[in-house]
Amino acid sequence: MKQQARRLGIVLLVFASAVAWAQTPRFAVNLANRTMVKAAGEYRAEGVVMNLETFSALCLEPSTTATFQVLGPETRSITKAANRNHLVVHEEKPALKENPGKEPFFTRAEGAISAFTWIDNKFTNPMLSAEVNTDGGPAGAGSVSRQGLMARWDQGNNFYWFYIDFAGGTYAIMRSRFFGVMENLADARGRSSWNLPGFKNTNSYFLEFELQGGTMKGRIYAQTANGQKGQMVAQTPSLKDKDPFPSGLSGYLAEASLGKPFAPLHGSFGTLSSVER
Repeated sequence: MKQQARRLGIVLLVFASAVAWAQTPRFAVNLANRTMVKAAGEYRAEGVVMNLETFSALCLEPSTTATFQVLGPETRSITKAANRNHLVVHEEKPALKENPGKEPFFTRAEGAISAFTWIDNKFTNPMLSAEVNTDGGPAGAGSVSRQGLMARWDQGNNFYWFYIDFAGGTYAIMRSRFFGVMENLADARGRSSWNLPGFKNTNSYFLEFELQGGTMKGRIYAQTANGQKGQMVAQTPSLKDKDPFPSGLSGYLAEASLGKPFAPLHGSFGTLSSVER
């Protein structure tokens, strides 16, 4: 009788573990189908639906001049041997125009100021990863946008963003809150951004973004010619938010850089994934 009860307990434990595994939020986007989406829409491949959207600061709607394109490995910068497609978001027009001698120093224009992709699956303590800047900027001439991984997005103004600023070669973790308040998280010494060693804005990088409660950390790796994760080149300290967002969506986010605010938005990525830990 005791042996039967023990066996039943083992069976129930295995079954519960299998159910928990099946219910654990996770996704890995395989960009198998080459296609183009204008301004906003969906990308479907191998049972995964990825949402795509741009945002114009002028009309507060998707930009009419931006496109998302899934292109072949021949359009990658340093990782053509990866033999994997990647997604390129390109805007023809700037989001901001100069306003010389006046405050503010810019006026809003019709181009997209940001572009983001996400999967409809909420994560609490995710590990995100992706290749970013896979095409090396427009025509491979270098990116000047900020690109990175977005976590715990509530589909409003609240999210975390681990990004590289390709206009200046720095990296940081940003917290965005209601009413558009955006600030980088700082370490115990007050530092909130760091220089990326050996930075080139034509390079692609592999990013990891790890969140556990109110603590988060980002890592940056070089990439090999065949698109694999290479040596780690930089990482943030473990940064803390005293009032963290509890959960939300994971994805990729590109925004115009404060270092080059009048340049049209451009970004690219591949192998995007998020796994609940």
